[in-house]
Amino acid sequence: MAAAAATPVRFSNANINRSASAQQFSWERGVPVNAFWDGIDWVSSIHFLGNFSDEERLELPIDPDSTASTNDKVKLLISLLGAKLAKDEATAAPNSLAETQPKAWRSLVHAKYVLQSRLGLVADAGQSIRRLVEHFGDTDDVLQQSLADQLVKEGDYAQAEKIMGPVVAILDSEMTKASPQAIGSRRSLLSAIWKQGPSRRADAEEVVAEIKQSIQGMVGTKYDVYVKAEEEELDKVLARLAE
Repeated sequence: MAAAAATPVRFSNANINRSASAQQFSWERGVPVNAFWDGIDWVSSIHFLGNFSDEERLELPIDPDSTASTNDKVKLLISLLGAKLAKDEATAAPNSLAETQPKAWRSLVHAKYVLQSRLGLVADAGQSIRRLVEHFGDTDDVLQQSLADQLVKEGDYAQAEKIMGPVVAILDSEMTKASPQAIGSRRSLLSAIWKQGPSRRADAEEVVAEIKQSIQGMVGTKYDVYVKAEEEELDKVLARLAE
Protein backbone atom coordinates (compact mmCIF):
# COMPACT_ATOMS: atom_id res chain seq x y z
CA MET A 1 0.00 0.00 0.00
CA ALA A 2 1.36 3.40 -0.96
CA ALA A 3 2.17 5.80 1.86
CA ALA A 4 -0.23 8.66 2.35
CA ALA A 5 0.89 11.86 0.69
CA ALA A 6 2.38 14.40 3.06
CA THR A 7 0.19 17.41 3.79
CA PRO A 8 1.63 20.45 2.00
CA VAL A 9 2.75 23.25 4.30
CA ARG A 10 3.73 26.90 4.02
CA PHE A 11 6.39 28.79 5.92
CA SER A 12 6.84 32.45 6.89
CA ASN A 13 7.28 33.61 3.29
CA ALA A 14 7.39 32.24 -0.24
CA ASN A 15 11.20 32.13 -0.39
CA ILE A 16 11.29 29.87 2.67
CA ASN A 17 8.76 27.59 0.99
CA ARG A 18 11.30 27.05 -1.80
CA SER A 19 14.38 26.63 0.40
CA ALA A 20 14.93 23.38 2.27
CA SER A 21 17.90 24.87 4.13
CA ALA A 22 15.99 27.96 5.26
CA GLN A 23 13.23 25.72 6.60
CA GLN A 24 15.77 24.48 9.13
CA PHE A 25 15.87 27.79 10.99
CA SER A 26 14.69 27.05 14.52
CA TRP A 27 11.79 29.53 14.30
CA GLU A 28 10.44 28.26 10.98
CA ARG A 29 7.52 25.85 11.24
CA GLY A 30 5.16 24.59 8.58
CA VAL A 31 1.47 25.49 8.53
CA PRO A 32 -0.94 23.18 6.64
CA VAL A 33 -2.08 24.46 3.28
CA ASN A 34 -5.86 24.14 3.23
CA ALA A 35 -9.00 26.26 3.32
CA PHE A 36 -8.96 26.61 7.10
CA TRP A 37 -5.36 27.71 7.63
CA ASP A 38 -4.94 29.68 4.40
CA GLY A 39 -7.05 32.48 5.83
CA ILE A 40 -4.94 32.84 8.99
CA ASP A 41 -1.55 34.57 9.07
CA TRP A 42 1.53 32.43 9.59
CA VAL A 43 2.52 33.92 12.96
CA SER A 44 -0.89 33.28 14.51
CA SER A 45 -0.95 29.79 13.04
CA ILE A 46 2.41 28.64 14.39
CA HIS A 47 1.70 30.00 17.85
CA PHE A 48 -1.45 27.89 17.98
CA LEU A 49 -0.06 24.73 16.38
CA GLY A 50 3.06 24.72 18.54
CA ASN A 51 0.92 23.80 21.54
CA PHE A 52 -0.36 20.51 20.12
CA SER A 53 1.36 17.26 19.21
CA ASP A 54 0.72 15.65 15.83
CA GLU A 55 -1.65 13.23 17.53
CA GLU A 56 -3.52 16.00 19.31
CA ARG A 57 -3.91 17.97 16.08
CA LEU A 58 -5.74 15.03 14.52
CA GLU A 59 -8.32 15.21 17.30
CA LEU A 60 -8.95 18.94 17.04
CA PRO A 61 -12.42 19.93 15.74
CA ILE A 62 -10.94 21.84 12.81
CA ASP A 63 -12.50 21.38 9.38
CA PRO A 64 -9.72 21.72 6.75
CA ASP A 65 -12.36 22.70 4.18
CA SER A 66 -13.97 25.33 6.41
CA THR A 67 -15.51 28.36 4.70
CA ALA A 68 -15.94 30.25 7.98
CA SER A 69 -14.64 33.80 8.24
CA THR A 70 -11.10 34.36 9.45
CA ASN A 71 -12.38 35.97 12.65
CA ASP A 72 -14.58 32.97 13.41
CA LYS A 73 -11.65 30.63 12.80
CA VAL A 74 -9.43 32.61 15.17
CA LYS A 75 -12.19 32.62 17.80
CA LEU A 76 -12.30 28.82 17.51
CA LEU A 77 -8.53 28.61 17.98
CA ILE A 78 -8.71 30.79 21.09
CA SER A 79 -11.42 28.54 22.55
CA LEU A 80 -9.33 25.44 21.81
CA LEU A 81 -6.31 26.98 23.55
CA GLY A 82 -8.53 27.79 26.52
CA ALA A 83 -9.78 24.21 26.65
CA LYS A 84 -6.26 22.79 26.54
CA LEU A 85 -5.12 25.23 29.19
CA ALA A 86 -7.98 24.17 31.47
CA LYS A 87 -7.30 20.48 30.86
CA ASP A 88 -3.57 20.83 31.53
CA GLU A 89 -4.25 22.92 34.65
CA ALA A 90 -6.52 20.15 35.95
CA THR A 91 -3.80 17.59 35.31
CA ALA A 92 -1.24 19.71 37.16
CA ALA A 93 -3.49 20.19 40.24
CA PRO A 94 -3.05 20.76 43.11
CA ASN A 95 -0.16 22.84 41.76
CA SER A 96 -0.54 25.32 38.92
CA LEU A 97 0.61 24.59 35.38
CA ALA A 98 2.83 27.68 35.60
CA GLU A 99 4.70 25.97 38.42
CA THR A 100 4.85 22.42 37.10
CA GLN A 101 5.31 23.10 33.38
CA PRO A 102 6.26 26.77 32.97
CA LYS A 103 7.34 26.44 29.32
CA ALA A 104 4.07 24.78 28.31
CA TRP A 105 2.04 27.34 30.27
CA ARG A 106 3.98 30.22 28.71
CA SER A 107 3.43 28.84 25.21
CA LEU A 108 -0.32 28.40 25.70
CA VAL A 109 -0.93 31.80 27.24
CA HIS A 110 1.32 33.58 24.73
CA ALA A 111 -0.54 31.92 21.86
CA LYS A 112 -3.80 33.22 23.36
CA TYR A 113 -2.28 36.69 23.51
CA VAL A 114 -1.23 36.55 19.85
CA LEU A 115 -4.65 35.42 18.67
CA GLN A 116 -6.52 37.85 20.92
CA SER A 117 -4.35 40.65 19.60
CA ARG A 118 -5.07 39.62 15.98
CA LEU A 119 -8.79 39.91 16.72
CA GLY A 120 -8.37 43.34 18.27
CA LEU A 121 -9.38 42.09 21.72
CA VAL A 122 -7.13 44.64 23.39
CA ALA A 123 -8.32 44.11 26.98
CA ASP A 124 -8.12 40.30 26.77
CA ALA A 125 -4.71 40.42 25.08
CA GLY A 126 -3.44 42.81 27.73
CA GLN A 127 -4.54 40.48 30.49
CA SER A 128 -2.80 37.52 28.84
CA ILE A 129 0.56 39.18 28.23
CA ARG A 130 0.66 40.74 31.69
CA ARG A 131 0.07 37.34 33.30
CA LEU A 132 3.20 36.13 31.58
CA VAL A 133 5.34 39.18 32.31
CA GLU A 134 4.32 39.12 35.97
CA HIS A 135 5.37 35.46 36.18
CA PHE A 136 8.59 35.54 34.15
CA GLY A 137 9.73 39.08 34.88
CA ASP A 138 11.51 41.33 32.40
CA THR A 139 14.17 38.85 31.26
CA ASP A 140 12.20 37.31 28.39
CA ASP A 141 12.80 39.41 25.25
CA VAL A 142 9.88 37.87 23.34
CA LEU A 143 7.44 38.67 26.12
CA GLN A 144 8.87 42.16 26.51
CA GLN A 145 8.35 42.86 22.81
CA SER A 146 4.81 41.51 23.01
CA LEU A 147 4.16 43.77 26.01
CA ALA A 148 5.51 46.76 24.08
CA ASP A 149 3.24 45.96 21.13
CA GLN A 150 0.34 45.71 23.56
CA LEU A 151 1.20 49.07 25.10
CA VAL A 152 1.19 50.65 21.63
CA LYS A 153 -2.35 49.34 21.12
CA GLU A 154 -3.29 50.79 24.51
CA GLY A 155 -1.77 54.17 23.63
CA ASP A 156 1.14 54.09 26.10
CA TYR A 157 3.75 54.81 23.45
CA ALA A 158 6.47 56.21 25.70
CA GLN A 159 6.48 53.12 27.94
CA ALA A 160 6.54 50.88 24.86
CA GLU A 161 9.62 52.75 23.62
CA LYS A 162 11.27 52.40 27.03
CA ILE A 163 10.75 48.63 26.95
CA MET A 164 11.92 48.17 23.35
CA GLY A 165 15.23 50.02 23.71
CA PRO A 166 16.96 47.24 25.69
CA VAL A 167 15.26 44.50 23.62
CA VAL A 168 16.62 45.96 20.38
CA ALA A 169 20.13 46.16 21.86
CA ILE A 170 20.01 42.54 23.06
CA LEU A 171 18.79 41.18 19.72
CA ASP A 172 21.38 43.21 17.84
CA SER A 173 24.02 41.54 19.97
CA GLU A 174 22.61 38.01 19.99
CA MET A 175 21.25 37.78 16.43
CA THR A 176 23.00 40.69 14.61
CA LYS A 177 21.16 43.74 13.28
CA ALA A 178 20.63 42.02 9.92
CA SER A 179 18.39 39.27 11.30
CA PRO A 180 14.61 38.85 11.18
CA GLN A 181 14.37 39.09 14.97
CA ALA A 182 16.35 42.33 15.27
CA ILE A 183 14.46 43.91 12.38
CA GLY A 184 11.15 42.87 13.93
CA SER A 185 12.14 44.48 17.22
CA ARG A 186 12.96 47.73 15.42
CA ARG A 187 9.53 47.70 13.78
CA SER A 188 7.99 47.60 17.27
CA LEU A 189 10.29 50.44 18.35
CA LEU A 190 9.35 52.39 15.23
CA SER A 191 5.63 52.21 16.01
CA ALA A 192 6.20 53.32 19.60
CA ILE A 193 8.24 56.36 18.55
CA TRP A 194 6.18 57.36 15.49
CA LYS A 195 2.91 57.35 17.41
CA GLN A 196 4.27 59.87 19.92
CA GLY A 197 3.61 62.53 17.31
CA PRO A 198 5.35 64.95 14.95
CA SER A 199 7.90 65.96 17.57
CA ARG A 200 9.39 62.43 17.36
CA ARG A 201 9.13 62.02 13.61
CA ALA A 202 12.85 62.63 13.01
CA ASP A 203 13.70 59.91 15.55
CA ALA A 204 11.23 57.57 13.85
CA GLU A 205 12.80 58.24 10.46
CA GLU A 206 16.18 57.28 11.92
CA VAL A 207 14.72 53.93 12.94
CA VAL A 208 13.28 53.50 9.43
CA ALA A 209 16.75 54.12 7.99
CA GLU A 210 18.24 51.57 10.39
CA ILE A 211 15.66 48.98 9.36
CA LYS A 212 16.35 49.56 5.66
CA GLN A 213 20.08 49.26 6.30
CA SER A 214 19.56 46.03 8.23
CA ILE A 215 17.43 44.57 5.44
CA GLN A 216 20.15 45.36 2.93
CA GLY A 217 22.61 43.75 5.32
CA MET A 218 20.75 40.46 4.82
CA VAL A 219 21.62 40.35 1.12
CA GLY A 220 24.04 37.53 0.38
CA THR A 221 23.80 36.07 3.89
CA LYS A 222 21.86 33.08 5.25
CA TYR A 223 18.99 35.53 5.86
CA ASP A 224 18.79 36.58 2.21
CA VAL A 225 15.52 34.64 1.91
CA TYR A 226 13.89 37.21 4.20
CA VAL A 227 14.85 40.36 2.26
CA LYS A 228 11.72 40.71 0.11
CA ALA A 229 9.36 39.79 2.97
CA GLU A 230 11.02 42.30 5.31
CA GLU A 231 10.81 45.05 2.68
CA GLU A 232 7.12 44.34 2.19
CA GLU A 233 6.45 44.25 5.93
CA LEU A 234 8.17 47.61 6.43
CA ASP A 235 6.05 49.11 3.65
CA LYS A 236 2.90 47.81 5.38
CA VAL A 237 3.95 49.24 8.74
CA LEU A 238 4.76 52.64 7.24
CA ALA A 239 1.43 52.69 5.40
CA ARG A 240 -0.45 51.97 8.65
CA LEU A 241 1.51 54.62 10.55
CA ALA A 242 0.78 57.21 7.86
CA GLU A 243 -2.99 56.71 8.12
